[in-house]
Formats: sequence, C-alpha cells, structure tokens
Amino acid sequence: MNADLEYNLVQLGDERVILAAELVESVAKAVGIEHIEILGSVKGADLELSRFHHPFYDFTVPVILGDHVTTDGGTGLVHTAPDHGLDDFIVGKQYDLPMAGLVSNDGKFISTTEFFAGKGVFEANPLVIEK
Repeated sequence: MNADLEYNLVQLGDERVILAAELVESVAKAVGIEHIEILGSVKGADLELSRFHHPFYDFTVPVILGDHVTTDGGTGLVHTAPDHGLDDFIVGKQYDLPMAGLVSNDGKFISTTEFFAGKGVFEANPLVIEK
C-alpha cells in the first residue's frame, strides 16, 4: 500500500475488498459490478503491519508500505516478492521480509509451489490472474 493514499473498504457484490479510493469505480467496472457500497475509509499508513489473508494460501501477510504503489491502474495495492524486482527488494529489506525463493534459476516455479509448480513465471501469469 501507499502510506499517503486513501483506501476504502468496499462491498463489491458478495465480496468485501480494500481498494484505493480513487480506483473503486474503475475496478468495479472492470469486474462488471454496478452496485458498490463504501463501508469505510482509511489512510494506507493506518493499516501498516495489519494482516490480510493471502488470496491463494492459508496464511496471513502483513500490510507494508511503499512509494512505488500508485493509482496509475489496478487496485492501489500490490503484492511484494522481495527476491523479484528492485522496488520489492528495497521494501522487503525495510520490513525484514523473507526471500521465498519460489522460482528456480531456469525461471520456473519450484516443485513445492502450490498451483504453479513447474510453470515458467510468465506462463503462470494467466493462472495467477484466474486464481
């Protein structure tokens, strides 16, 4: 999340999600939902180190903050993989996040990576989006 952005807790159909306030309408439109209800609002900084349930796996992840999170598109939230990309590495170091090492030297997810084992990182992108 970005510390300076305003985030909304939004009822989108049957789901409650957190989105950057200025992106709520575009996200609702992108997923084909016409009726949205804003349930609450908070600055990103106020959620720092709160924990969210991981969307794929049975564990929680901390809310961390970074200036690289913008409202240029998407939701105003990003996943962070400290061992993949400079911004993620820097933020990961700030928050002492572990390096998961889920991708091998050949660019494929390792065999113990649930859902994506053996898939190339770019090959897995559609699977990640679908999931």
